Amino acid sequence: MTSKQSIDRHRRAFLRVSGMAALLAFAAQRAPALAQARSGGTAMKIGIVGSGKLGGTVGSRWVKAGHEVLFSSRHPDALKPLVEALGPRARAGTVREAIAFGEVVLIAVPYGAFRGFGAPQTHFANERHMNVIAEHLGLDPVGVRRINLLRDGQTTATGQVINDGVDRVALLDQALELSKYRAAQSEHASFNATHSHLRRGMGVATFHHGAGFTGSGEVYLASQMAVAGLPDGRIEVRSANTEMGQGTTTIFTKIAADRLGIDASDVIIAEPDTARVPNSGPTVASRTA
Repeated sequence: MTSKQSIDRHRRAFLRVSGMAALLAFAAQRAPALAQARSGGTAMKIGIVGSGKLGGTVGSRWVKAGHEVLFSSRHPDALKPLVEALGPRARAGTVREAIAFGEVVLIAVPYGAFRGFGAPQTHFANERHMNVIAEHLGLDPVGVRRINLLRDGQTTATGQVINDGVDRVALLDQALELSKYRAAQSEHASFNATHSHLRRGMGVATFHHGAGFTGSGEVYLASQMAVAGLPDGRIEVRSANTEMGQGTTTIFTKIAADRLGIDASDVIIAEPDTARVPNSGPTVASRTA
């Protein structure tokens, strides 16, 4: 076993243990409600989305505490042994059925590698911090974000001068208007006041996510791409960047069509064969999407 394989094995073991601990801690926090059901109190209807080792374990505890639980997965039939062992308060179904059934829904879906590692967690912390600031000062959370939006000519914490000409304040206001954010706030407040278990809400986030290599990395790479005219009149975009679900093909097609004033159907994207395309650098760090 290589050192990398060993590290990956230990990382996966850590994630399994920490994920189980987090869910069991969540279940423990619900102990008063569970005890209430056992002692003749109001039982809850709970939907479990993802009923493997994590969702199955927590859901089983809730069933034994007297609650009705609908376990769900992409293959509900595979959950039959679990629900039969738990008795009449347990049932199996689809994800849609679990969400419709539950007064409370626990999402315990499988996890794995994902793009942008680090950035989502950091932005989540930043956005929560903005909300805490707004609450502490008695201000509107949107207003706090509006004050802190970067304006043209201002410098980021990493020394980049922003001069792209985008009016971020107007962009935020337009997003609020199109989403009917203020109206939704009022509607959600009324809904929450009349429901004991269900809650509705709408959030707003404003963050700056960089793309590509930092510092002089992009200068060092000196990446290239090419556009060629084909004998049949179509345009071919040639790039070494690979489409793997991030939308590169759509982006390249739209840019070429818009700039050349042609229909998108007249643009094709070449396969990233290094014998035909220039060195565009690696497909990492949101360099293409």
